[in-house]
Amino acid sequence: MAHAIRTLFMVAPLLAPMAAHANDIPAAAENTMPTITITGQAENSLQVKASASNKFTAPLIDTPRTVTVIPAELLKETQAATLNDALRSVPGISFKGGDAFGAPGGDHPSMRGFDSSSSLFIDGMRSAGAQSRETFAIEQIEVVKGPSSVYTGRGSVGGSINIVSKVAKVGDFTNTAIGVGSDGYARGTLDANRALGDGTAGRLNLMWHEANMPGRNTVDYSRWGIAPSVTFGLGGPTQVMLSYYHMQSDDMPDYAVPYARTGGQPLDVPRSRFFGLTSRDFIKNTADIAQAEVRHDLGGGFKLRNVTQFSRTRLDYIATNPQWSGTTGDTLLLEAKSGIFGMKSLTNQTELTGQLQLGGLRHSLVTGLELSREKSQRDNYYVLDSAGGNLRPGASCKVAYNCTSASDWNPRNPWTGSYTRTEPAYPVLDTTTTTASAYVFDTVTFNPQWLLNAGARFDSYRTRATTDASATVKATSLQNDTNFANYQLGLVYKPVANGSVYASWGTSSNPVGVDGGQGGDAIAAATADLSPERSRNIELGTKWEVLDQRLSLTAAVFQAVKSNARISDGMGHTINAGRQNVEGVELGVAGKLGAQWDMFAGYTYLDSEVRDGGPTGANLGKQFPLTPRNSYTLWTTYRLLPQLKIGGGVTSVDKQYANAANTVGVPAYTKFDMMASYTVSKQLSLQLNLYNVGDKKYYDKAYGNYASVAAGRSAVVTASFSY
Repeated sequence: MAHAIRTLFMVAPLLAPMAAHANDIPAAAENTMPTITITGQAENSLQVKASASNKFTAPLIDTPRTVTVIPAELLKETQAATLNDALRSVPGISFKGGDAFGAPGGDHPSMRGFDSSSSLFIDGMRSAGAQSRETFAIEQIEVVKGPSSVYTGRGSVGGSINIVSKVAKVGDFTNTAIGVGSDGYARGTLDANRALGDGTAGRLNLMWHEANMPGRNTVDYSRWGIAPSVTFGLGGPTQVMLSYYHMQSDDMPDYAVPYARTGGQPLDVPRSRFFGLTSRDFIKNTADIAQAEVRHDLGGGFKLRNVTQFSRTRLDYIATNPQWSGTTGDTLLLEAKSGIFGMKSLTNQTELTGQLQLGGLRHSLVTGLELSREKSQRDNYYVLDSAGGNLRPGASCKVAYNCTSASDWNPRNPWTGSYTRTEPAYPVLDTTTTTASAYVFDTVTFNPQWLLNAGARFDSYRTRATTDASATVKATSLQNDTNFANYQLGLVYKPVANGSVYASWGTSSNPVGVDGGQGGDAIAAATADLSPERSRNIELGTKWEVLDQRLSLTAAVFQAVKSNARISDGMGHTINAGRQNVEGVELGVAGKLGAQWDMFAGYTYLDSEVRDGGPTGANLGKQFPLTPRNSYTLWTTYRLLPQLKIGGGVTSVDKQYANAANTVGVPAYTKFDMMASYTVSKQLSLQLNLYNVGDKKYYDKAYGNYASVAAGRSAVVTASFSY
């Protein structure tokens, strides 16, 4: 923590002069919470000043937490097509590869050293289920760093990610984009909004996407999606918004390469070498989300909001996972991993927001109730080779195509085995999780210089998991019932209206089975009776809006501690006894440095360590998996001419370990991207994106037994039509 604090002290003097020389800094004024209107695409700005979430009861500059908002303009300039692509613009986020209990194509982000796969949200509602998320219907993405269960409930140890959906609004516009590029890239999107009369508007988003993975053309992607919405009562006291989202994909899964027998690095083979089997492997994903939202202005500054969301996801796959055969030689076993993940969830959330004077102080309040029920089923495929041998735990190299030399494999070899649903040794797991939550947030304004932000949330959590008996295993029935509360407290000092300095404290709770049976944290006999893991976050930071408030600057130091992590007691049991610490620094820049110059950049330093390994002392002093010490991202554009804009970006990430023992991992990397756009007319613009310009070979996902090779150099040209 001392290193982090020193860094902040070095950065703070750099921010203060910029604030002091900002043009036309307004006098200190009351910090009224503005009406939130998301217009990132229309404003063509990389700076977002307010969150779409009501739980942030002040503008972002007065919110005492590290919050990074990825605006629509950044998604457009980088042509980020998936959630993972978009999140790579934020330093400090790493990505875990999937395995038998987490599909290789799903979204598995890790923040500040902790898995955040179960901390993804859509419009403030938990996005449950194994899936790969698209960007075609996204308005902006909000990333909250550090333990934050007070905002989102269970999990959220490293932070949470909220996706803000595009919905029908006032105005008529049509935005169409058609992109073509190298490696078979083809993508089309449509975003059309129309006034339908009498305060009603409709919006339709469409997407179709086909591509091969640059440098690994055997790996391909195919998906399409549709997202209609309609809003009634625009301009009136009551608004009703109905929306639906459907996306489905059919891709080739890619476990890439195992780690070398010595040295702990990924096996050094050409980027193009794919150890899968194209005649058998697949990964298919379907997501359906229906949402109804009602907003009503009660008068007197109070508003009521109720949202009901139903979602259904399904992801199933068979993938080849290359593993070493024996302890010597270069022979790889081509194991077959598989999964069938289904999830249905129903959530209702009611919020009351408003402002009032109480005790001579102004309060910006939010209070809410949330009820949710998630039902999931996890199954797999029973994959057999041509001799009837099981391809999951290992295979006989005497059977054709079960094994290969690391230096030679043809992914188009024929598939001579068979597969059926459900392997006898791994029966179907059914999990039901119900949660009832209540929360309250308040920003108290003492005077124009001092604010207090406080929040509390209570969750009543119930999870049940059952498996049926099979020929080889007994039926099981497990449950975990627990109640937990979390808190947030932050003090904000505003030396001027466009700057703030803050100190905050917040907590998280991570109960057993937080992933609803969809990943590696499913409830099990060894963990069913354990209490939630507890985490807390201490953060000191400062935020400034400079250069006529067109540029946001942020800096923070923090310490996050998980105090009762689940660990082994050395006698075959799991207990709550571990302690894990991560300390670090966050820096951010977003907005305009000049009339023609835009920037979105950040830096994260993470010092993670296992401080208490419990009775066994396991991994004591080790660094967390997927927690690089240093990472930074930069995206910047400059308008050379009224019609011509050029830009580029850099992403740099330190070495990351892939396991808790720190014996294997992926090396550090730095890669560069470029773009140029030209406005042909008011209706037509052209954009060229070059990715991984230096054709850097690096690894963008890691797991305990394999590393994912990232895409090579590629180019995409996009024509955008607006009318």
